[in-house]
Amino acid sequence: MNISRSQSPTLTHSRSFSVDQIRRDLATADYVPNEVLIAVDEASLSAFKAGRDDLEVLSARDGLLRARLADGEDLAEKIAELRSSPGVKAADVNQIIYLQDDGSKPDDLSSELWGLHNTGRNGGAAGADINALGAWNEVTGTRDGAVIAVIDTGVDIHHPDLAANIWVNEDEIPGNGVDDDGNGVVDDVNGYNAVDDNVDVVDRRGHGTHVAGTIGAVGNNGQGVVGVNWQTRIMPVKIFDNSGRATVDGIVRGLKYAHDNGASISNNSWGSRGYNEVLDHAFGEAHDMLHVVAAGNDGRRIDLGGSYPAALGHDHILTVGATNREDELATFSNYGSFAVDVTAPGRDIHSTWPGAAYKTISGTSMAAPHVAGAAALLAQKFPEADSRELKARLIYNSDRKTELQESSRSGGRINVGRALEVDETAPAAPNDLRVKELGSQFFTVSWTAPGDDGWCGHRASQFEFKLSTEPIESVEDFEKLPNRTSRPSEAEVGDIVSLRQFRPRTSEDTTYYAALRVTDNVGNRSEIKHATFEIPGFEVLFEDDMEVKGNWTPDDNFGTEQAGERGTVWSDSPGKPYPNNANSTLTSSKFIDLTKHENCVMEVDYMVDVSPGDSAYVEWSEDGENWGTVSQVFAQDKDFRSTRFDLSDLSGKSVQFRFRLWSDDETVRDGVKIDRVRVIGAPANE
Repeated sequence: MNISRSQSPTLTHSRSFSVDQIRRDLATADYVPNEVLIAVDEASLSAFKAGRDDLEVLSARDGLLRARLADGEDLAEKIAELRSSPGVKAADVNQIIYLQDDGSKPDDLSSELWGLHNTGRNGGAAGADINALGAWNEVTGTRDGAVIAVIDTGVDIHHPDLAANIWVNEDEIPGNGVDDDGNGVVDDVNGYNAVDDNVDVVDRRGHGTHVAGTIGAVGNNGQGVVGVNWQTRIMPVKIFDNSGRATVDGIVRGLKYAHDNGASISNNSWGSRGYNEVLDHAFGEAHDMLHVVAAGNDGRRIDLGGSYPAALGHDHILTVGATNREDELATFSNYGSFAVDVTAPGRDIHSTWPGAAYKTISGTSMAAPHVAGAAALLAQKFPEADSRELKARLIYNSDRKTELQESSRSGGRINVGRALEVDETAPAAPNDLRVKELGSQFFTVSWTAPGDDGWCGHRASQFEFKLSTEPIESVEDFEKLPNRTSRPSEAEVGDIVSLRQFRPRTSEDTTYYAALRVTDNVGNRSEIKHATFEIPGFEVLFEDDMEVKGNWTPDDNFGTEQAGERGTVWSDSPGKPYPNNANSTLTSSKFIDLTKHENCVMEVDYMVDVSPGDSAYVEWSEDGENWGTVSQVFAQDKDFRSTRFDLSDLSGKSVQFRFRLWSDDETVRDGVKIDRVRVIGAPANE
């Protein structure tokens, strides 16, 4: 699917309270039977537990309850009810996630570590790496800097190439059986096992150890391999059991442990195809960390979802696809122009393995730690940088490649050496934000592109354009709105940037409030520039409120009746149910001229109450004899609804419209009632 930059999708996950929708979600999910997870306001926790006799609370910690339902209870109905309960922030099943197994120059930088330094050997392309050598000229990592949580299968903390770089909890006394720091875990000197809620972080699968080695295998020690960071602090957080199985309950506890115990970066080389509200909420709560996540290994686009946490879309999540030695997207790697942020080496990656061993494997799991390690190097040089700045530096300083253009937002592979640029000058804010062109389907917004240093320097890296029908009065208002142009900018200084937006198909004029902010390649931001746009409504080509007869020709069944405050309405069977074997019509008396208008719409207030097997139609004709269908409606409405029918295919025609009710020979109901009808369109020359 090709998506234009001007109409980029924003992936959001609105809370579903529909039992049917939740039931459909559960049909494809793998979860612990009869278990639910509930995120509750801390202040409401006790009251919530006391008032829920229908739940057996299995654990309650840090605002997260894990509870069991009684056998036979409807899980979908219970989740819908929990989500609508006061104080509940999120509720979902305890989903099960399975690990995907995929297979300055230090003296331990071997030719096998092509992701760090690619000389072109073994079929590779010279320079198709993260430019670690360029970064190491300035920083090589530090044990006084960022703590990186490896949320995975555990880590071999005694591996000779990792031991010196394993995080140490200085507030915990080893082996005394006491929770010295009061964090809820006894003797957690080197990390946390969220599977068993203890301190056994031993890696019995190898995956987490391999990830840890790419991030921070000890550098320049004359053995094995070197990580992106020669020195660092790796916090093992074990979320997978020895069979490679994890639950959302354990993941959430592991994520919270990392957050509460000082990690500022997390590496998440795992994922699931199914969305989980509680997992989404947990990542959202840990917003002051940078979460580096693997895009997944299904070889497909995930812009519209299908891999989580990769596609959650939080500003503090950095999603990573995988490249090969030739700077091409690895065949297994998921990709996406919006859901995936960057790519990094992920095929044939050599790193540490449990038991003082080393192994070469592939996957986006191997690409993510290159980026997590790069983020830690950036944090060493810029210790005040927040997750937003670290993410911006990695995205906008990537080496852009034609072969990787649609792989990620960056359109390329990370270059950590370039991302270390020092720049404290923000871009200018364009002062000519305006509507450039008004068309029948779109309106075009434009502005002049500034540089990355005021109006000078190189081109700016990103434009954040927000549009709302409500005033954008604060930075908080701005941040809450989706960005309508999330790809890096290609506009040079002084270019006119144009962005198409869908024109609202309504007869009412629309006031839009616009706001624009510019970001450079190191995360500096301009001030927010505001503007107001007035978009005129479409012209009314036909309108009838049904209060005066004459605009419609009924058959023998259709007639008018009174409908309370609405006044007169048309009905297929006034005051009674429609008959069996009905074929009743209400036809516009005149032809409506659409020859000079485009993007036309019919606006209708109607109520449709038909039995299964019966239906209502909106139809059109150019000759009054041969009829085509605009829409077929099946419904059991209790009140009138306002509905819009697309008439774009009828542009350039002069047509009649009719409403028709058709019924079989079984159950009958109230039928069709029609009130206001309006046909609108945009002049064809706009």
